[in-house]
Amino acid sequence: MEEKGEITVYGSSMAKKIAGMFNAFNEIWPGGFTGGIPYDENRVHDMLDKTSAIVDLIAVDPEENPIGYCGLYPHWRDKNAAHISILGVHPKVIGQKFGKRLLLKALEVAKEKGIFRVDLHTWSGNMEAMPLYKKIGLFWVPETSVYMQDYIPGILQNPLAKEWFEKHPDWYSCFQRKLKQAPDKEINDGMEVFTYDFEVGEDKLSMEVDRYGWGFSGIERILDGNKISIKSRLESHHIVMGIENSLSFTIENISESDVELKLAVVPFKGLKWLEDFPSSIIIEKGETVSNR
Repeated sequence: MEEKGEITVYGSSMAKKIAGMFNAFNEIWPGGFTGGIPYDENRVHDMLDKTSAIVDLIAVDPEENPIGYCGLYPHWRDKNAAHISILGVHPKVIGQKFGKRLLLKALEVAKEKGIFRVDLHTWSGNMEAMPLYKKIGLFWVPETSVYMQDYIPGILQNPLAKEWFEKHPDWYSCFQRKLKQAPDKEINDGMEVFTYDFEVGEDKLSMEVDRYGWGFSGIERILDGNKISIKSRLESHHIVMGIENSLSFTIENISESDVELKLAVVPFKGLKWLEDFPSSIIIEKGETVSNR
């Protein structure tokens, strides 16, 4: 079915119409959107004309009336991430998938800008939106109310994943996810992770995120009958200053040729490695290599 309307980038000429849209948000926003002071053209200019936004996205209907907004802004404490400042649609278009289209466009922009992760905060009563958030790759961080992280931009930039998505470019349709309206607590080999699974026929891709490290801890790719798996594991997620811990890698190559991987392990301030990691490693076809 053909989608109506489009997603575009904010321009100052839109300000007057956007003021009307923001005022309409009051009908559905907990506690009201405007703070008791209706938006006018000047207030929109003040809000959107001179900001630090990566992009301010506007959904417009076929008559070019603004009906949705999504702001993508730099993260306040992670230079590799961005966050959704506001996401909202006009009450008259609720259920018409403009929120989904705005979020997908925000993730696309994040990927193009080299951003690894996109965050979103919502409120615990916003359960109606939770299936949408989770289907586009957001994970509800446990013990929060409600802080969500989306690693899709980073996945789409990963070299091994990029080869998979060259064959299967529609990641949204390939994404396999149980849409539970609850925090996403998953423990794998003693580590708390978020797992992204993609599948088309016999081709599969699984990306694992260390939710404390904010980075990938594992990837398993099956493409055209060839399988490669890389998994990193900490002895313990409970890291204490001055106490030794260990990091291990397991690499499996079930393919028709040898694979050379380059390893770049960069310690953060205060972390010292007792042994050096090899700069590269060759895994012969059919071989599994473990390094601790």
